[in-house]
Amino acid sequence: ITTSTGGIIAGVTSDKIAPASSVQIFTVEGRHIAGTTPDDATITSYQSAMTAANGFNVGASYVGDYLNKSGDDGYLGMQVKTRDESDMVTKVLTKTGEVQVKFGVIDGVDTNEESINGLSSVAQVTDYQMSVQIPSTTWTKSINADDLENPTSGSVASAMIEKFREATPVASIVGTAATPVPGDKLSLTFEGKSYTLSIENSEPIITGGEPGRLVAFFDSDKRLHVVSASGSVGRSAIDIVVDNANTENVNVARRLGLMEGLAKVSTRFSDDFHHIEGTGTSGVNNTVTLNFSGDDTYNLGFIFDEKPNSGSTVATDKEISISAAMSGGDASAIASAINNAIAANASEAGGGASLSGIASASANGSVVTLTVTDGKSVEVLRSGSTLSTGSGTVVVTPVTNGAAAKTLT
Repeated sequence: ITTSTGGIIAGVTSDKIAPASSVQIFTVEGRHIAGTTPDDATITSYQSAMTAANGFNVGASYVGDYLNKSGDDGYLGMQVKTRDESDMVTKVLTKTGEVQVKFGVIDGVDTNEESINGLSSVAQVTDYQMSVQIPSTTWTKSINADDLENPTSGSVASAMIEKFREATPVASIVGTAATPVPGDKLSLTFEGKSYTLSIENSEPIITGGEPGRLVAFFDSDKRLHVVSASGSVGRSAIDIVVDNANTENVNVARRLGLMEGLAKVSTRFSDDFHHIEGTGTSGVNNTVTLNFSGDDTYNLGFIFDEKPNSGSTVATDKEISISAAMSGGDASAIASAINNAIAANASEAGGGASLSGIASASANGSVVTLTVTDGKSVEVLRSGSTLSTGSGTVVVTPVTNGAAAKTLT
C-alpha cells in the first residue's frame, strides 16, 4: 500500500480461522480503535506484533483508550459502527422454504474516505459474495463497488438479490380481454408480499410490496399482463387473493380477465415458453426451429395467433399439445405428432379453429422445423409440469425474425 506521503506499507493476508475470524483495527502508532476487548495476555500478543515489519511505526505501543469509541471520544473524531444481525436482510424464497442473509457495511473500509485533516484518503474496494443451493445446484454471485449506488447494507442486499434474479426466469400472468371499471382494485401476492393493482385513467398501476417488483400493462387486445421486473429465484406464483372477507376481489379479477369462475390464470415463467412474433403478412413463411438435446419423450404446446384453449377463445382456440419421443437422434415422431395435432384441432372436443394451411412441421435429425404461414405469432411452450420425462431440453430459435434463441427446460 502506497501512502499519500510516498511511504510503502507491506500488507499480509491470510485465510480465515475456522469457525470465524476476529478483526482488530489499529493505527500505526498502536491505538486499538475497533475490535473486541482484549485481556492482558492478548494485549501482550498485540504488543509483540507491533513491529515495523508488520506495518507499525518504530516504538509503537498498544493503547486501548479509543476502542470502539466514536466522535469526541474516538481517535481523531473517528466513527466506529458495529454491525450485527439486526442489519439489512436479503430474503431468498425457494420452493422448500426461506433463506435470510444479512449484510453489514463498514464505513471507512467499504467506502471512499478522507482523513479528518484532508491530507490522506482510502479508495473504496468492496466485494461481497453469496452462495445459495437451489435445490441441488450451488449458485454463487458476487458484487463490487460498481454494482452499488451507495455502500449501505440496503444497497448491498438489493444488488445481491438482483444478481441472483438475473439468472432466474421472469414470472408473468396474462388474462383474456379485460373490461375494467374505473376504480377497480385487485389484491395480488408474489414472493410472500402483498400488492394492489389499481385501474387509474384506464391504466393498471401496481403499488405495495417491493417497489418496482411487479409491472402491469394492457396489450393491443386489452389483455392484462402482470410481469415481474426480474427473475424469481423460487419460481413464485403471481397469485390472485381469494378471500371470503374480500369477495369483490374475485369480481375484479374476472373483469380483468384473470379469472373464469373460480379458476385463476396460471403463472408462467420465461424459461417455460418462447413467444415468436409473426411476419405480419399472410403467405410469408415464419420459420422456427426446435433442436432437441437428446433421446427423450417431450411434452410441448403450441399457441397460434394468441388464441389459447381457455377463456373467451376456448371454442375457437388455436392451441395444440403433443407428447412424443425422439429416438436414435431422430425427431421425426415429434414432427408427425405436431402435424397430427394441427390437423385435428378443429374437431377436438369443445371446439377449435381450423389450422389447415397455417402451420406444418418437418424433421431433420434432432431438429424440427415449424413453418407458420398466416403472418400471426406462435408460442412454443412446455406442456404440463415437465418438459421431458428425463433431462431433455429444447432450443427454440426464431429463424425468420432473427430474435434470440431460448432453451426450454
